[in-house]
Amino acid sequence: MGWQLRFRWIQKPGNDVFFIWTQNWLDSEFGRGFSALDRRGAAKIVRTFRF
Repeated sequence: MGWQLRFRWIQKPGNDVFFIWTQNWLDSEFGRGFSALDRRGAAKIVRTFRF
């Protein structure tokens, strides 16, 4: 099982900031619930210069 959270902020057209967080779990074989498999985060900044 997993989920992904995305946040995008558009300051003005062509200038964006992205934040992404992903987390995945693995179901145990013995019915004990889920254990964390991995967690990841990323960020990206996009800037456009016009002249």
